[in-house]
Order: sequence, then C-alpha cells, then structure tokens
Amino acid sequence: MEPEHLDAEGARLGRGRSWLVLGVVLAVVVGLVVLRFTSQEPDVSPRPAPRPMISASATSHTWPADLPPGLLLVGSAGRVYAVDSRDGRVTPTRVPAYSSETSMTSLGTGVLVWGATKRSRSVVMSDGSVQPVSGALRTAAAFLPGPDGSVWAAEDPGSRRTTWRRVDADGKASTRVSVDGDAASDGAGGLLSVTDAGFRSAFPTSSRARQVGDVIATGPDGYVRRTCARGECRFTLHRHAEEPDSVLSTAVGEDTTGGTLSPANRRLAVTETVGDTSTLRVSVVGTGQIDEIFDQPRGSTRDAVWLDDRWLALISVDQLMLYDAEDDRVVVPAVPLSSLGPLAWRPA
Repeated sequence: MEPEHLDAEGARLGRGRSWLVLGVVLAVVVGLVVLRFTSQEPDVSPRPAPRPMISASATSHTWPADLPPGLLLVGSAGRVYAVDSRDGRVTPTRVPAYSSETSMTSLGTGVLVWGATKRSRSVVMSDGSVQPVSGALRTAAAFLPGPDGSVWAAEDPGSRRTTWRRVDADGKASTRVSVDGDAASDGAGGLLSVTDAGFRSAFPTSSRARQVGDVIATGPDGYVRRTCARGECRFTLHRHAEEPDSVLSTAVGEDTTGGTLSPANRRLAVTETVGDTSTLRVSVVGTGQIDEIFDQPRGSTRDAVWLDDRWLALISVDQLMLYDAEDDRVVVPAVPLSSLGPLAWRPA
C-alpha cells in the first residue's frame, strides 16, 4: 500500500507545482500589461469643460418687444435675409450667401457681404437696401472690422507678412499697417498680429510685447486670452481701456474654437468642439456662472452675435434663436428660414 501512498502524494505535489508555475506566468503577464499602459505618454489632448447641470431656460416663440433697434442679417439657403428687430419681419435680399464661403463685416451704416469670389460683393444697408462696392472693396481678398465704420482690407492675407489698408464705405484706402503672420480683429477696430510665438497689437501700436497664447474671444471692450502649459490652461480678460488683465473663473474648455464678448465684457459666449459635437456656452464673466448651453452642430464661430449686453442672437440646430441673458429666456421665433449661416448685426 505504501507505493500507492507515494504516487498520490507525488501527484498532489505535481499539481501544486503546476498551479505555482501558472500563477507566476499570470503575474508576469499582468505586470507586463500594467507596465505597458503606465509607460505610455500622459494624455495632454485638449479637454472639454465639464457640462454643468443648469436649470432649463424659459422658452417662447413670440418675437420679443424689447430688442434693441436694428437689422439682423442671416444667410439662408443661398441668400441673405434681413430681419427687422422691431417686429421680426423677414425680407429677402438679392445678395447671395453660402454658410461655408460667405462672411459679413460691418461697414459704415451697413454690412459688407463678401466671399472668395470678388463678383458677389455687396453692402446691405441698415434700411435693408443693397448697394454695390467700389475701389478697394472690390479688389481686396479679405476683410476685418476697422475703426469708426471702416474695414481693414488685404490683397494677399496668406503670405507671411501682409499689408492691411483701412478702407471706408466708398472704397477709399488710407492707413497702411504691416502685419507679421496672420491678422485678427481685436474686437474694437484694431488689428492683432498672430504668429506661433503669440500675438501683439499691430494697430493701434502698443507698448506691450508679444503675448504668449491665443485670443479665443473678442468684443468691443476687450478680448479673452488663453495660455496653456503642462496640460493646464488659463484664461485672462484684457480690457481695451488698458486696465490690468484679470484671470477668468469660467468653465471654458481647452478645445474652445472661438467666441464673442458682450459690450462692457459682461458676458462671454464661446464655441467648444469635441469630436463631432459642438456647443455654445454663455457665461457671466465676473463669476464664471454658466447661463445656458446651446448645441451647434457645425461648430461655427460666426453663428452668434451680441445685439447688446443682454440679447444674444445665435443659430442652433438650424434655427434662429434669441437668448435673453438677463431673464434667462430663449426665444425661438417662427421665421421661415433654413440652412442658416452666417449671422451679422447692424444697429439702427
């Protein structure tokens, strides 16, 4: 009987060694997997701002009676339409507009509608009439808002160093400004020189050196600058009145593609795009409080414009909307328009 006892014991020892070897192999495999994932580079890709829980805004379809007077211009199905802010009356113009190819820039008492082709340029006046362009307005390749009702015009904005000319409503050019890199509007009629190293004011000239970061939102009284380092981003508000910049406590994501500041820098509307999803976030500059979030499928930065420091006009889910930031209400007027964009505002 003794040999049988030894065989059973040997079998148990063999099975124990097998389990021991299997455990060692599993430990090595798990260790290699952990090492592989922990040795990867940290994710430093742009991160969206968290979507906060906010109460639903009151919604109506009645055209508001307390909008500032003026004309809202909106591209729709290949044409520019003029919407009277007094009563919401929609009037078609003969000016063509295509959302991906058309831009609108304030000029004089109207809005210059322009695109890549120089043949389809016109000025829609504040009364809804349309006027042709002449002079530098006809020959320039790109435009940016200028001071006192003028525009900045460039012949070849794609070169490393570009000359921008100040042009009035009659097409007459005057002041010339040379800009390194790309040119951008500062929101108040000035020009910013933008390069990989940062940006600086090209007009008016400033004692400030080139600043690091990029400008993500502009308004008539300031702009918002973003600076990022080691995966963290900070946002500061620059006031055109030359006051010290202030750090913003606002839920702005690192993947912000552009935005606009209301007059007096009271509120900020920024577009954030993550993957195929874009949202427009409206917040209070002083506190960072999120007022409202709108879906913007195209992620366009030209689909929102402040009418004053209270009302924001925007395009969301292919609808024209008006947002009252003071009373937190959304107006979705029953206007017969589709395939919307871009959007512009001309005060009366």
